Amino acid sequence: MVKSHIRLSRPARWVLLAVAAAWAVELIASLVLSRGGFSYSLDDAYIHLALAERIIRGHYGVNLAEFSAPSSSIIWPFLLAPLTLLPGGALAPLFINLAAVLATAGVVTRTLAEALQESE
Repeated sequence: MVKSHIRLSRPARWVLLAVAAAWAVELIASLVLSRGGFSYSLDDAYIHLALAERIIRGHYGVNLAEFSAPSSSIIWPFLLAPLTLLPGGALAPLFINLAAVLATAGVVTRTLAEALQESE
């Protein structure tokens, strides 16, 4: 049965809160260990951000003198491109991923809750 409204149960809200809290703890630990500086652990994020900045300028590639396909994802740099214009645009992937993690946790929690109700 498809429901037209989204209403999370109390356990689902606790799961989302726990996931968000774990994310926040990891971010704080990262900031403390790096003495307040933020960096991504893999270079892929920087490659996607550099490509996104070039896309905004009308060029596809990291080096302005040559066209190349440096990204492992076709759509991701295009999604990041408008966000690079915002202050703190380098943090856009971090917050997009937080939203994706919360959405995934919500869907999984809701699916499990519905499956358990059907089995009773």
